[in-house]
Amino acid sequence: MPINYVDELLDVDLTKPSNDLELHKQIQKTITAKGRIWEYEHEERLLLSNQLFDSASLLEEAFWGFKPAWIKTVDLGLRIEENMATFVTEITRRDYPQASLRKAKLHQTQYSLLYEELPSVPK
Repeated sequence: MPINYVDELLDVDLTKPSNDLELHKQIQKTITAKGRIWEYEHEERLLLSNQLFDSASLLEEAFWGFKPAWIKTVDLGLRIEENMATFVTEITRRDYPQASLRKAKLHQTQYSLLYEELPSVPK
């Protein structure tokens, strides 16, 4: 799902949609918006429902047309919780061994992030 880069914060009221479809549209609008300053990233987001993981066949359908080799880098965010970082790292190492794994950290003197490459696990 492509990101919509915007100049101003969105004004979305999730209490007013009249039906589930309208609520879904408002949520999608919110989670696909990002500040224009990040436009150089050309980010895409993959959104999945927990229900998709109930069976292997549903998982395969969820990734229809998706090739694991396409994953080149997995970045762990600056404020990721330790248990989530461990979870994502395990999945990345197991399912996407070709992907580099990086952890964000604050730059010492600029308003920016640096990404530190995490060491790979010896085989």
